[in-house]
Amino acid sequence: WLRHRGWASHCTLNVAAAVSRTSVEADALCASPGGARKRRQQRNSMASPDLVQQLVEVSLSPPWVFVIVGSLGFCCMSSLATMFREELQPVNHALLDVLAAAGRGMLACSRGSVWCLHRLVYPIKERAIGRYDACDSWMFPYKAKQPGHNIPTFQF
Repeated sequence: WLRHRGWASHCTLNVAAAVSRTSVEADALCASPGGARKRRQQRNSMASPDLVQQLVEVSLSPPWVFVIVGSLGFCCMSSLATMFREELQPVNHALLDVLAAAGRGMLACSRGSVWCLHRLVYPIKERAIGRYDACDSWMFPYKAKQPGHNIPTFQF
């Protein structure tokens, strides 16, 4: 299909030209005195800025920038807290009291929500089980739980 469209010969010519060009440049570099050293220097000089640039780009990408900024902020705050320990002690106790009250409030809300959920789901569950039992006793009458004939039953 590619040959029919003429792409195969075009691609072959481009690849051959690229190979011959790079091989000519490599031959010229190797033939010159100190060519291997020049090639090594070019490779090292090109790898180093690329590596540094890649490291900077990776460290400034979203997941890592948050880690770096958070770590720096934590270090600054901990150094300030260490320097002003005596002055910040009343504030720390007040902050812990507020956090404790908020935690107790969230715990009470979650426990109340779970209690309401249990009370809401129980009748639905009982109704579903009752419907299943009714359908099962209709399909298989011998499974129905009924007292025998001529046996007294008790009712209010």
